[in-house]
Amino acid sequence: EYLLDTFAGCEQDLAKEGTAHFFPYIREMMKAQSRAYLQEAKWLHEKCIPTYDEYMETANVSLGYALLSGVAFLAMGRIATEEAFKWASQTIGSVKASCIIGRLMSDIASHNREQKRNHVASAVECYMTQYEVSEEKATEEVYKKVEEAWKDLNEEMLRPTKFPRPLLILILNLTRVLEVFYRLGDDEYTIVNQNACDKIRAVLIDPLML
Repeated sequence: EYLLDTFAGCEQDLAKEGTAHFFPYIREMMKAQSRAYLQEAKWLHEKCIPTYDEYMETANVSLGYALLSGVAFLAMGRIATEEAFKWASQTIGSVKASCIIGRLMSDIASHNREQKRNHVASAVECYMTQYEVSEEKATEEVYKKVEEAWKDLNEEMLRPTKFPRPLLILILNLTRVLEVFYRLGDDEYTIVNQNACDKIRAVLIDPLML
């Protein structure tokens, strides 16, 4: 209820800019993310390890990157059309590839730490259980799926599309952020170390002057 009240306030602000008619897409994406959180909580409570595909269908939404993309579109002005919001809300194409990359890289980096406490199974555990393979093999296969998703994203960037290029670049840049914080299996998003601080400082405080 609090979130919906917050969204209602945002919708009023957007009405002044003439973009409030896109906000129902954001609201529905937030509801979808809440349902995904509920499903993960149910799996945890029931001590259930879903199949890899079942997990990814839910975890791609709970990651929040599709919602983040939609919210970012609101700041892009008139180039973000209703078709673009439908695209983000349906989690297809480059948006889906971005979600897959984010979810799997996050799971690879954090699953060992998370499984030491009460936490829903990650993509690695789901893959291990479904295919009866070792953690090392499952991690290797999940990395391959990250590479496949990057190929899909790159193909989408090169293919003629009805969506304005700045929107595609936005999706690409959001995905690049994931590479920065989860590269080499480190979870610098959750555990912000000095290396992560240096990266943020280099971009926001001491940027390279071109």
